[in-house]
Amino acid sequence: MERDEILKMAQKESEHYDEREVFIQMKGYNYGMVASAIVFAFLVILKAFRGEPMYDILAMYETTLAGFYIYKYKMEKKKRIYFWLYVGE
Repeated sequence: MERDEILKMAQKESEHYDEREVFIQMKGYNYGMVASAIVFAFLVILKAFRGEPMYDILAMYETTLAGFYIYKYKMEKKKRIYFWLYVGE
């Protein structure tokens, strides 16, 4: 292959994949997870002070984490992620 052919192939591949957009989206997901954790922690503490059961809040949070780690495991295939998914849930 010549240099021009390789360049054309790389440009064609990058038409649908923008590394910057993927980075921004992943950062957004990370900030969203942190914000969710803060809200869930606040709600759990609030329910604990009121003497109310908090299993509904914990179930929603664990479901969110499970979805995150299942997708991450599917993409990275690291056994460490599977271990934390199993232990954390």
